[in-house]
Amino acid sequence: MIRRDGQLSLARKDERWQILQELAKNEKNFSLTRELLTDFTKPIRVTLNINNEKKTFEFEVLNLVRQEKIRDIFFDFINGQTGIRPRDPIRVIETLFKQKIRNDLVCIKNKFYSRRQQLIDLNDGCGMASGFHQALCLTRSGPTLNINLAFTCFYVPLNFVEFYCKYLRKDITKRMTEVETTHAGRPLRYRVKGFGKSANQLTFILRSDKDQTTTTSMKSENELTFDDSNGYQSTIELKKSVSVAEYFTKKYKRLQYPNLPCVDARNENGEKTNWLPMEVVKIVEWESSLRPLDSVQRALVSKTTIVKPDR
Repeated sequence: MIRRDGQLSLARKDERWQILQELAKNEKNFSLTRELLTDFTKPIRVTLNINNEKKTFEFEVLNLVRQEKIRDIFFDFINGQTGIRPRDPIRVIETLFKQKIRNDLVCIKNKFYSRRQQLIDLNDGCGMASGFHQALCLTRSGPTLNINLAFTCFYVPLNFVEFYCKYLRKDITKRMTEVETTHAGRPLRYRVKGFGKSANQLTFILRSDKDQTTTTSMKSENELTFDDSNGYQSTIELKKSVSVAEYFTKKYKRLQYPNLPCVDARNENGEKTNWLPMEVVKIVEWESSLRPLDSVQRALVSKTTIVKPDR
């Protein structure tokens, strides 16, 4: 991604996929639709409208690792002409399978889940989804796609306040990593680093009313760092101290729960603290949970997932 200062920064995973889709669809001169990677020598810049915001990206092939004839490698192994399993070519083909269906399904490694299904509530902030696992195997009959049932737990995608009111039975934040906000008029994603004081108690220094920013972070007693949706940071001198609750009332709308703790939510490269009121934060949809299940949950999962043999 091309930042406002002209510097390059790594685009998000979902943005990279969308860029390739748009380039292949709309750019007639996009080299990858007609030529080999070895013939692709010049970077391509394109501006896309993502979440009602224009962003500019640069696509470039940095280097070519190697080329392989997958057909020859597969059948050399299948026919016993080589004992070295072609793991890299297998990963290449499995990746191609993923790209074809990732618009419709949630992909976690080699497991796939339909976005349209209703999660089975496990009563602790997580829900179970059913899907399938696929793996490419090399057999004597040739390359074979092995498909099996798969089940994974995901966090329930609720607003933080709703989430805690419903699932305050235990601490569910230890492994929660990603959240999003919509108060700025577009979805912005952050990584959760921790929790702090309430929006009424947390304060920072604001320079002037004309400053156009989306989130704020405290850097020191004499500086204030602003993060925009592109991940670009700029530092200004401090002039006026305001609370997080006061800032959101003036910038967006009055908070309903200013006495609740704030969330320290940062972008992927952020090292500075970003305090967001809990009520404007939402758990990202299809955020997988790796926490172990208790005995009641294991019984519920077993009852749902066990497939009985046909009689």
